[in-house]
Amino acid sequence: MKMKTKIKVWGLFLSALALTSCKTSLLYSTRAYEINDLAKDYYAVQELSLSSLGDPLMTEITLDRSSKEKMYANGYIDNNGTYQDLDWDATRQAASSLYPAIYDYTAKDGSKTTLNPALEWTIGQEGNDDQFIGKAFGRTKCLASVDSAFKNTGVLSKLYNGQMFCDNYHVKALLQLDTNGYSTFFPKTLATGDYFLISCRGGSSFGVARKTWMDIQLRFFKEGKSGYDFYTINLQDVLLRTDSGGEGDSFVAIRFSDIGIADPFGIKGMSLAYSNVNDGTYTAQENFGASGNYDQYFGLLVYEVMFPDSTWH
Repeated sequence: MKMKTKIKVWGLFLSALALTSCKTSLLYSTRAYEINDLAKDYYAVQELSLSSLGDPLMTEITLDRSSKEKMYANGYIDNNGTYQDLDWDATRQAASSLYPAIYDYTAKDGSKTTLNPALEWTIGQEGNDDQFIGKAFGRTKCLASVDSAFKNTGVLSKLYNGQMFCDNYHVKALLQLDTNGYSTFFPKTLATGDYFLISCRGGSSFGVARKTWMDIQLRFFKEGKSGYDFYTINLQDVLLRTDSGGEGDSFVAIRFSDIGIADPFGIKGMSLAYSNVNDGTYTAQENFGASGNYDQYFGLLVYEVMFPDSTWH
């Protein structure tokens, strides 16, 4: 029997911090939230307050199991470093089949290639971009490579550097979220771009490898007349690996034009939250935040946030 653990997504804004003149994420060092303890590593910073919200830009968009041609959540790297396009429950197409264009790369000399999703850059290889740019998908199309402003975002820099998987760097490579998630402002504003992608998985102190379903809510913010207007995208029953190792991540992605957002340009920030976590066995015994009554903890582990082939101003 499928068991649901209901968590209220709208808690995303209830404890939000007031917007200040200082970018909140810059208040933390790039090595913050690295205690390597699930109970203590939750990142829950809200840079956008409820009072700063404007109006919805359109009706909420919901993608579910019937939306397999508009969202994917399948591709991952197995423990042998091999890229797999597995359609675990026949509800999603994988990255290379649904959005092959995001792997295309044209070099300055005009030569064209297909980027390797299994060739990974890690934080231990800083300064060796020539080994990865034009070859590795993550490092070539990460936000830090797209625009240097994304290198200077404090703890959030780890979401923009192109390290798509763990590769033994564990908490140094990821952001651990409770159900309320986080919200942030980008250092620049989106000028062009049609794709959005995150690399993520589930993590818990149970340590038992399994599949986990959850609903993920994304919001993208634009500056409006009376606050930050927003798109809301609800991704239902996203299938992720949990406790299967940092090379077992999934790519969860959309193309804005596929879901009716014709003008994503002007996006200034985003939020991410999740709810309805289900794996059939363990979620009933887990805390989804730093406080709770159980001995076990669960978090959404996010490795990368990408707008492939985007430009910013």
